[in-house]
Amino acid sequence: MENLRLWVFHIQNLRAEEAKETEDRNAGEGEAAQDALIEEIEQRDRIIAEKDQQIRDLLEENRVLSKKILDTASEATVTAATAPNPRTPVGQVRFAAPGMSPASGRLRSPFTGRVASASDAGLLSSGRRSAKIDGPPTWDGDATTSKISFEGWYRALENKLLVNKDHFDDEEAMKSYVENRLTGDALDSLLPFLADDHPDKITTLEELLQWLQHEYVDQTAKQKARKDYEKLQMKPSDTLQGFKNDFVRLAGRTKKAKADWKDDFNDKLTVQLRDQMTIAFVNPDVDFNNFVSLAMQHDIQNKQNYERRQAAKSTGTTTGGSSSRTRIRQ
Repeated sequence: MENLRLWVFHIQNLRAEEAKETEDRNAGEGEAAQDALIEEIEQRDRIIAEKDQQIRDLLEENRVLSKKILDTASEATVTAATAPNPRTPVGQVRFAAPGMSPASGRLRSPFTGRVASASDAGLLSSGRRSAKIDGPPTWDGDATTSKISFEGWYRALENKLLVNKDHFDDEEAMKSYVENRLTGDALDSLLPFLADDHPDKITTLEELLQWLQHEYVDQTAKQKARKDYEKLQMKPSDTLQGFKNDFVRLAGRTKKAKADWKDDFNDKLTVQLRDQMTIAFVNPDVDFNNFVSLAMQHDIQNKQNYERRQAAKSTGTTTGGSSSRTRIRQ
């Protein structure tokens, strides 16, 4: 019995020693795995730190480069400002009439909103002059008798100054050109403002363009165009081509969106054409241009039919008159 107890005690000791060895072994493996994880995290931290340093280096290089560019631009500005040139070079002419930006040196049309800069016209950097274009005719200030409106005249003037700016030596040459495009009452009205003793003497191209627009831009033009647009109605004697041209001109002046043109154009047609265009009008796939083309075909056919009816009536009247005269003679 004593031997059995000793044997059980021995077995228990062996199991305890085995459990202790297993626990120690597991603890060792856990520490190794933890050490490996820590090493991996440290390695990632080192990589991130290296990338951060590379980014800081690039930002510093960019800052230094930007500073050099700004310093160079500032030096160029100072040099240009202090250059002993009493005349303004063409490339530095700034247009500042109403709707123009003196700061940008860009010319904006008071009518079309077109903007152009020095790089848009002329081939100043290539050493070749731009192709010469015609300038505007002379403007006498009377829109009722002139063959061209002030809007059209100013547009032609704008084109000349923009496209052929490299044909002028300086701003004074451009200003003189504009003055030479005036005649009659327009020139007579300007001359006092060119006199040296005038308190508001016009001395720059900007001021001259401002004066022209102040004097001759019709501030009520859009209101007039809107009224004309509302009154516009096609007459049976009108050709559709001429009517369409009037419609587009007035729609443009009133700033009508082209998406609305088809509806308005249809409302202004003759009753006969409106009836003939019903299917095309309700078809959303027929846009304004196609609608007008179809209406022109109907208009041409309508006028041809009318001419044939008139010719037939004329022939019938002549034939009937001859027969009556023949019976009388008999």
